[in-house]
Amino acid sequence: MVSRNDYEWQIFPYDGNCGDYAVTKRHLLLRAGWPSSSLRLAEVVIRKTGEHHLILLVREGQASLVLDNLSGTIIQLNEASDQYVFLRTESGLNPQLWMRGLARS
Repeated sequence: MVSRNDYEWQIFPYDGNCGDYAVTKRHLLLRAGWPSSSLRLAEVVIRKTGEHHLILLVREGQASLVLDNLSGTIIQLNEASDQYVFLRTESGLNPQLWMRGLARS
């Protein structure tokens, strides 16, 4: 039996974890022409449950938005601190570099 490593993400999962969904959203937005610097993954803790979770942060003009597969609502990043504790986020300059907390790039 092959076990699945949490650090391996799938694009277009039939079912999966939050990482699969966040990476798929990022992939689709990249394919639609969004610049990678506007799309950052973020590891958070959901305040209500204490669950570790992966979300996608999308920068559109001056606005930063949170896309979360657990919610059908897109919220502004400045409203997200009520729902999440930000553990680390991708750098907007280098997606291989993760910053502690909420990177403001």
